[in-house]
Amino acid sequence: MNKNAPRFLSLQAKLAISFAVLAVVSIGLTTFFYYQNTRAQLRQDIRERLHDAVAIAALQVDAQKHSELTDPTQEGNETYIQLKKTLQEIRDSGTDFYFVYTMRQDAQGNIMFIVDAEESEEDISHLGDVYDDASPWLLANFPSIESPLVEDELYTDKWGTWLTGYAPIYTPDGRREAILGIDISAENVIAREQQAFSLALIIFLFSIPLVSIAGWLLGSTLARPISTLTDGARKLAGGDLTHRIVVNSRDETETLADAFNSMADELRDLVLGLEQRVSERTNDLSRRSSQLQAAGQVARQAAAIKDPSILVNDAVRLISDQFGFYHAGLFLLDEHGEYAILQAASSEGGQRMLARGHHLRVGSQGIVGYVAAQKRSRIALDTGADAVYFDNPDLPGTHSEAALPLVVRDRVIGVLDIQSEKPQAFTQEDVETFQTLADQLALAIENARLFGEMDAAVLQLEQVAAQRARQDWAKVGSTEAPVVQYTPMGVQDVTGRTGTTSEQVALQTPIMLHNQKIGSINVRRKDEKSGWSPREQSMLQEIATQIGLALENARLLNDAQKRAAHEHSISDVTARIGSAYDVDSIMRVTAQEIGKALGDSEVTVQIRGEDWETA
Repeated sequence: MNKNAPRFLSLQAKLAISFAVLAVVSIGLTTFFYYQNTRAQLRQDIRERLHDAVAIAALQVDAQKHSELTDPTQEGNETYIQLKKTLQEIRDSGTDFYFVYTMRQDAQGNIMFIVDAEESEEDISHLGDVYDDASPWLLANFPSIESPLVEDELYTDKWGTWLTGYAPIYTPDGRREAILGIDISAENVIAREQQAFSLALIIFLFSIPLVSIAGWLLGSTLARPISTLTDGARKLAGGDLTHRIVVNSRDETETLADAFNSMADELRDLVLGLEQRVSERTNDLSRRSSQLQAAGQVARQAAAIKDPSILVNDAVRLISDQFGFYHAGLFLLDEHGEYAILQAASSEGGQRMLARGHHLRVGSQGIVGYVAAQKRSRIALDTGADAVYFDNPDLPGTHSEAALPLVVRDRVIGVLDIQSEKPQAFTQEDVETFQTLADQLALAIENARLFGEMDAAVLQLEQVAAQRARQDWAKVGSTEAPVVQYTPMGVQDVTGRTGTTSEQVALQTPIMLHNQKIGSINVRRKDEKSGWSPREQSMLQEIATQIGLALENARLLNDAQKRAAHEHSISDVTARIGSAYDVDSIMRVTAQEIGKALGDSEVTVQIRGEDWETA
């Protein structure tokens, strides 16, 4: 936005117009509500007066005589004339009454006029005339009118627009004979409403100039100190921090001026101390960056170590060296989770603690025990004032301490304890960095433990495999082991012959399986003077390795085939025995099949009788 753009309206004019518009709207709304209330009250007064009038008028009509009028030919008789005169007296008693008449409903539900107070032939309703222009409200409620009432709204029929009141006419025996109706012309009601509206409009129009003048004066009064504030703020924005705003209005604008002056003082102090703050912030960022780099280095080195004992010792040493704390200790929980046992420490005091097996009970001893139980970090910025701190005689120089849980899969496995000789040595950013480092150490320790368990399992499997191979090949060696020899004459079996003596062997390569020697390859050249190259020796070693694996696979395959043949023989014998249908056949088949299976052996199958002996 262009600051130098011309202003079409001053603040004073804007305030004056705003106050004037607000006041005009307020007065307009007030006048409107006044008119509406007056109009409603006027109608209510008219309705109440009409209600009372129709109730009294109904009592003046002789119901007994009225019940005698049943035929239009009776319109001129003495009874009709007397009742008509009564209605005319009722009409003339009120200045607003226009029509007064009685009605009755015939058997078909039609509303018929009985007696009408009018004399003119143009407006009169004769005896028996049907009221075919009755309002929907009257048609719906005519049978149920039991007491005086007034219609809710004005109604227009062929005679004009009216506000009508109705009252039942009762005979001495309590029977409703007819309904008396009194009409008030809507013109009278509207005329009174117009008077109320004119009065409200006059009040509103006369208020506009008064309110405008008051708004202008009020705007001027309010704008003057604001203009002073604007000029002062412009100077402050231009860089004149020595300028001060003087306003003596003893209200919020004076408070605002004081706030501007205070802001100028703060801005001046801010500018003067900006370089120092930038330097401090730079130092904080540098420290934070160094901490993150150190934490990353510790985490990388810890992740590369697979031995848990080496891992924890290197971790506490690196933390002390990289972060400059005089003591770092790492505790691991015992298998029951009752004690946190010190596993590594970087300080001399920590080494003494390690030597005597230092441990703390979880949940009850020191900050370490608290953190292990609560599973969240804790800082003691002043160990002398911290109620949880454990005063350790081996670490007398401690003035602040931070303990962070080592958590793996939502389970605490230990605590990283860092202590400093300086009070207030830890910040919230430090704790976040150390907690990240503690999480990485926890994973590294857990991974090292899992690697150790995996190595132990692999070693155990290798030992079992070697023992099994040694036993199986010992069985093979218990019989005369086969010996195969290659000469220029070809390959021949020399099993049982005298083997090659050590003097004749120029190169011997063992055949190994699971670190067990199960045979050898003996090679001799005709030209005994020529030696064996490293390449030839390596080739023989690789061939010996592959021979060991092939022999083992062949042995395993042979064992599997033997087991399969054994199972097949048992299955065949069982099937043939199962096909026999009596005891003698079963015994014969059993003896025959067992004999065949065992190499034509002599087999006796016997069933004992009464001399059965318990085995």
